[in-house]
Amino acid sequence: MPQQSVARFFDHSLDLNCLANMDGMFVELNEQWSVVLGYSLDDLKSKPFMEYVHPEDVDSTIEAMSKLGDSQEVLHFRNRYRKSDGTYTWLEWNSYPPDADSGFIFATARCIDYLVDSEEELSRKNAILTTIMKAQDGFIRNGPSVYLWDYVLSSLIKITGSTYGFIGEVHQDDYGNFLQLKALSNHKTNPEIYNQVQGTSWDELKFRDTAPFFGRCLGATEPWFINDGKNTPSENPSTERTFVGIPIKDDDGTRGIIGLGDRLGGYPKQIITELDSILSFLGSIFFSVELVKDAQKTRQDLVEAKALQDTVL
Repeated sequence: MPQQSVARFFDHSLDLNCLANMDGMFVELNEQWSVVLGYSLDDLKSKPFMEYVHPEDVDSTIEAMSKLGDSQEVLHFRNRYRKSDGTYTWLEWNSYPPDADSGFIFATARCIDYLVDSEEELSRKNAILTTIMKAQDGFIRNGPSVYLWDYVLSSLIKITGSTYGFIGEVHQDDYGNFLQLKALSNHKTNPEIYNQVQGTSWDELKFRDTAPFFGRCLGATEPWFINDGKNTPSENPSTERTFVGIPIKDDDGTRGIIGLGDRLGGYPKQIITELDSILSFLGSIFFSVELVKDAQKTRQDLVEAKALQDTVL
């Protein structure tokens, strides 16, 4: 193929094509790099490309470079590159060892954010299904035990990529609604929560709508968010404090609340929507427990009535 045709193919491909040296510098790039990352080609070639790699992917990228130096092809390798707006995009690479004459690495990459998002969504859905199945089995065997609530909460934290969380059941007495915590994890990471629960036994972890933080959760009828200080779902990644409170509802109102916090990037609506099946499951547990309590109370009332009747007669 004529050299001019090769150059046109390199320049006009929809993939991100590059020549790089083993010193970690880009030598040649096609225009697609600027389109995807937002930098000028001169900017990209002026710094070691490791400066654009996500910190968590640096070690694996160094390992890939080492394989290239050992004359091994590196295919379907993934890492994240920083864009000019500070966010990161996933790239998948096919890279080939240095050319014998020029010493340059030839590599081609493409943005796979859509693929990574789909894989993560599928993984979350599988994890949610597994959580429901195991929790359902545990509930049938042992009822609403502490271990059940702890298992569900730890699963939710892992599924959503959160740092801490809680599950609470909503009750009502003569003074109004209150939140009874069923499970709490890593609460020391949130000073507001820690200050309210430290030194308190589980049976006393009850909060009314006047309580800081928990009261705000208790009063919410829809999921409420803290993302960059705004009560909106997250649109852009952030390292600021983040939180979402999710009511567990049925036709009779709010039966419980899930709280999850400090997810890197905040809480988008999509992840909350994916939790609908777990919310329905937990709602059914709260309802079942309430039915059992009502049945026990009815039975006790009947026993007392029978005893009174026997006394009178």
